[in-house]
Amino acid sequence: MNSALGVSKHLIWNKFKLMSFILLVNIIELVLLVPLDWGSMFLQSYPLGKVIFSSLIVYLLGALFLIRENEQVFLNSKYSLIPVTEIKIYFSNLITTFLAYLYFWILETSIFLTAFWIIDNDSLIFHLQSIVKMGQIDLIIKAITMSLLAIILIWTLSTFVHLVSQLLPLQNQKLTTVIFYLLVAAMVFYIGYINIWNLDTMRVDWYIEVKNHIFGRTVGFDLIGIVVLTVLNIMILKKYSSIK
Repeated sequence: MNSALGVSKHLIWNKFKLMSFILLVNIIELVLLVPLDWGSMFLQSYPLGKVIFSSLIVYLLGALFLIRENEQVFLNSKYSLIPVTEIKIYFSNLITTFLAYLYFWILETSIFLTAFWIIDNDSLIFHLQSIVKMGQIDLIIKAITMSLLAIILIWTLSTFVHLVSQLLPLQNQKLTTVIFYLLVAAMVFYIGYINIWNLDTMRVDWYIEVKNHIFGRTVGFDLIGIVVLTVLNIMILKKYSSIK
């Protein structure tokens, strides 16, 4: 592991294992949860609702667990001993996190669609046909793009908060950890809320054929935030490495 490629291989293997474990737990949970009829007497579509809610929680957990995995790299002293620059370590960490989440997202979506098919295959076919007939594919691609950029923004922002917290003169490590995760939770909620609001507005405007610039503005904001935070993170990481 004495090169950027070696670091990337090591990081991506650990992250893939973590994401695979979450997916396995999700499959077991669905196998146990879906056949149960709790609440079905009140709502006919309750089994599908359980699957949708379960998948949303799993998507969120995947992103949050990767935040923790991301920050472990900067806390682990063995990475500072590898003869590669902080820039290479930073981008290896970020890129492998993105690839691991992309792998996770594709498989989790497949699991969701499979569960959807088992519960109500006619409804799934109808929804997929409606997406194609109504030309919603472009809208879905935009939604996926916005979501992925928002997640990357959250990762770069969490790294920034983490590195700044390491430089602050806080003696209580437990307090630092609590503050870090509280700030991360607030960031996830805020960025998630903004993106859900924008996605919903885009969907409504699409149906009533109103042009808007929400997609361009959101993507631009996310990209600027990612670039600025990346520059700050690398600067702080170099300073943090020099004083460790």
